[in-house]
Amino acid sequence: MRNITLNPNTSAEFFIEFPNYPEADKRPTFYIKELDKVIISSQNCVFNSLGMLQVKLSKADTGKLGYYTGINAEEHRERLMFEVYSWENNKSKLIEAGSVTIAGFIQGAMISEVEILAGEDIGENLPVYLLNDKIYQAKNLLVDMGKIIGITKTTAIIDTKANIITKGLVSNVAWAWDYNKGLYLGEHGGFIQDVSDTMVYMQSLGAISSPNSIYLNIGIAIQQTQ
Repeated sequence: MRNITLNPNTSAEFFIEFPNYPEADKRPTFYIKELDKVIISSQNCVFNSLGMLQVKLSKADTGKLGYYTGINAEEHRERLMFEVYSWENNKSKLIEAGSVTIAGFIQGAMISEVEILAGEDIGENLPVYLLNDKIYQAKNLLVDMGKIIGITKTTAIIDTKANIITKGLVSNVAWAWDYNKGLYLGEHGGFIQDVSDTMVYMQSLGAISSPNSIYLNIGIAIQQTQ
């Protein structure tokens, strides 16, 4: 699923790729919605010759997202979606949709941690699952999806207690995340941002806060639509 990240009260310009894009005269309209409630509606978008939709949002547009930046509004963040419609044969047609991350929502967020015995040596900041009261590194999406309880805070040593972050803001100077993509469990464990078409299942692990930080928020495993 496509994902865009926006900062409230900050003008934004971004591109959405369309391999087979409609004709420009079909008047695309960009929406951000919470369920069926329209938060932002903009016709300041146009298809270019590279097959991408260029969308521009003003500060007045993104200012409407300020309500969703608080930690207490997480449930709203998970329901925010964008949709793109074109106008064809006197009817509005949905041509693209995806999720929306509000960059400011992690401000002031608390980290939730637990201590659990490690069943093996595990590196820093890696997704783990619980088995027989011990944590193990996730290494296979099809086997481990839906079992993830958090990530290691530091390197874990076998048969010693490990600090596991179950939710919250996590930083690592070695990371270099892309704001415009989501965060998912990889086919062989770890984090990925690009979900391939060959992956039958996917599990969101949170959202990108900055190039070297994430907001860990483990979602449910879902099956991709082909």
